[in-house]
Amino acid sequence: MIIIIETPASLLDSITNPHGANKLSFILYNLFLSQTNHFIIILTDLSNHECNVRNNDLSSNANYFFINYESLGNYLFDENIVPDVALSFDIKLKRLLSFRYLHQFPFPVIGLIHSLGFESHINDLLSIKPLITAHDRLICPSENTQATVLKVGFNEINTHVMHYGLDHTCFKPISNKRKQDLRNQLSLPLDKTVILFLSRISPALKTDLTPFIRLMPDLLKTNPNFIFYIVGSVIDSDYVKQLKGFVKELGLEDHIIWEHNPDHDAIEQYYQSSDIFLGLSDHPGETYGLTVMEAMSAGLPVLLSDHAAYKVHITHAKEGYYIPTLLANVNLNHSFYYCSNTEFTSLYSQSLALDNTVLIQFLSALLASPKKTLSMGKAARKRIESNHTLNHMFQRLMDLITTVVQDSHDKPSSFNNNLFLNTHELFSHHPTRFLSTTDSFCLTETTRNLLQQELDCFFFEKQLITYKLVTVIIHLLSEQDYCLKELCNSINASPEEVEQNCVFLLKQHIISLKQK
Repeated sequence: MIIIIETPASLLDSITNPHGANKLSFILYNLFLSQTNHFIIILTDLSNHECNVRNNDLSSNANYFFINYESLGNYLFDENIVPDVALSFDIKLKRLLSFRYLHQFPFPVIGLIHSLGFESHINDLLSIKPLITAHDRLICPSENTQATVLKVGFNEINTHVMHYGLDHTCFKPISNKRKQDLRNQLSLPLDKTVILFLSRISPALKTDLTPFIRLMPDLLKTNPNFIFYIVGSVIDSDYVKQLKGFVKELGLEDHIIWEHNPDHDAIEQYYQSSDIFLGLSDHPGETYGLTVMEAMSAGLPVLLSDHAAYKVHITHAKEGYYIPTLLANVNLNHSFYYCSNTEFTSLYSQSLALDNTVLIQFLSALLASPKKTLSMGKAARKRIESNHTLNHMFQRLMDLITTVVQDSHDKPSSFNNNLFLNTHELFSHHPTRFLSTTDSFCLTETTRNLLQQELDCFFFEKQLITYKLVTVIIHLLSEQDYCLKELCNSINASPEEVEQNCVFLLKQHIISLKQK
């Protein structure tokens, strides 16, 4: 086959500190170049001169070469070449689809969706919708991502769910001796259970760690022998500074280890030196979760938020546990459509609460049973080996390419020629359930103790500006329990604002839901 692969210059050579989408794209790019039975046209943003320099360095039997959009059309016509398929490791497909449409080429186009939670992502999809033909495919890493794409208005035939794979020979379990050596090397205690969180650190763009840190004092009462290991570069330095202040206030400095400069060339060592992986994503754009897969491949049981694409990774209670999530019925259109991505995701993530009681229950079960931790970790590793290696992923991709190419040859597509999306509806399938007006609230025991000692609950300054009703809600619940409807009737604010503040307080473990 003749395959066009559209890729930016940044992925053409080895890249430094690859994360997520870049990491996966770089792996796929190199796998394609190793396929000697296909001819690869590497469509890039290099200048003509830069392309020529690279092409001159290729061996005479190379099965690929470099070209840019400026030269591609003339090359294909001059050489009388019709590509079989075009592939891009992105959803920014408008340029590629426009090129095909303007030149009336019949080849199908395949794009890979990495993130789908910002207005820009939705605009990318909407911009290509009129140019999509029957044989084009958007690769969705999870069924959850596919559901979002369908809500944008795409036909199911133009989507294809394909779970990722990874190098399971790199991310693998190690011997106890090697694990002890790694812990010494990383300055981790040898006699503690290590709970790993691995991600770039930002409450808006990744995960808010504050709720879990709030739970740690309660966890330590019954499970004193664990360390929370936070590994990841800092995106939001002010957040981390304030969070470390809160950690000190709680007296947790000896129970949390921070690593802000991880070695990305040996990222597997952080999984291999740990015992349990914590993945509590609250980001609307999460389409898969590579770190979850890496942890499982290294033999770790995982505790995951039952949210967005994290839903695809495990069978509950087999390779780990899912923690139910609850989303407020709030309309975030204003922040989604004309504020910054950070502003929107900050509001979204704080409108999503985990069931902290269930989280404590499942994590305590793992902490109390090294045997259960080990057996779940082995099951996690087995799941990766059976269906999520690099070979599995690449074979799935090649099978898809073969199918769409054959279909496009058998029945060539004709070129055919709604818009303001409600974010609440767009992401309504993410949580376990939504808050109900009959849900009743009470203060957590920790909050009551703070009030009895005349101490304030910790909040970030920006949160107090955004969630203006927290003080009045805490005051009302200090006198008696209320359901959501009763709170709405008691507070001079819109029901939506009351609900948003309540879920924020639920997320932060300031209040809790009463069992019905």
